[in-house]
Amino acid sequence: MGKLKPWSGSFWSDFYEHVRKGTVRVYHGDIASLSSHTVHLSTGETLKGDALHCSTGWKHMPSIKFSPPSLAIELGLPSDDGRSSNDYISKIDAEIMSRFPVLKDQPNMTPKRDPGKIPVQDKSAPYRLYRCMIPPARANTRKFAVAGAILTFQHPAVAQIQALWILAYLDGILPVEDSIEELKYETEKFARFGHWRSPGGYGRKFPDLAFETIPYIDDLLGDLGLKFKRKDGWLKEITEPYLPGDYKGIVREWAEIRKEQERTEGLVEG
Repeated sequence: MGKLKPWSGSFWSDFYEHVRKGTVRVYHGDIASLSSHTVHLSTGETLKGDALHCSTGWKHMPSIKFSPPSLAIELGLPSDDGRSSNDYISKIDAEIMSRFPVLKDQPNMTPKRDPGKIPVQDKSAPYRLYRCMIPPARANTRKFAVAGAILTFQHPAVAQIQALWILAYLDGILPVEDSIEELKYETEKFARFGHWRSPGGYGRKFPDLAFETIPYIDDLLGDLGLKFKRKDGWLKEITEPYLPGDYKGIVREWAEIRKEQERTEGLVEG
């Protein structure tokens, strides 16, 4: 195992040391304009330089363009259209605020913004997928599913469980008993909770489960009929963190459940 040890640490460069030395300087402001070798900020400050590197992140929009654009919304995917075909938002927001009143006090996420400048609004529609995977409007067709459209620190476990859930769904094994309207309501409630729960993250765009991954995994395992309380005893269940190793063997467990179901179905038919 010693040969597998990385040659350098993950924090090999001390960023704050560069700040202390003055090599890196931090400015709060928007870029108002550019001129020859100069960046003009909304604060009135100017920065001299030979190059401008824009680290603007990545878009959560799918790289595939759908035609007509309304198809993307029907599939539960974000689009530039931004419209919502449901009438649940006011009712759902009231329900969320009633259950979690602390969410009413939303933080100011742009305290350094120039108050005279109108912020750019992201008008794209967020992901609206039941269980973060299937579009409610087409749930009964069992022909379309999305994997990995969430933010989580438990990617290994979530990826495997989502794959198993999608497989069972596409094969017609996983029951989807709720009506389309019920699925739409639950999906919108999940999206709106993220909107209010993670204003400093990505909750307004796609499921931000940085702190809610375990309940999400519990839902998926429950749908599959698998055990989601996987610790040895109630004390460990409430005191120990869940790690990827806790979900070891779920595929085997699922295969055993299916084998028993098929055996029972065979006896009934006989």
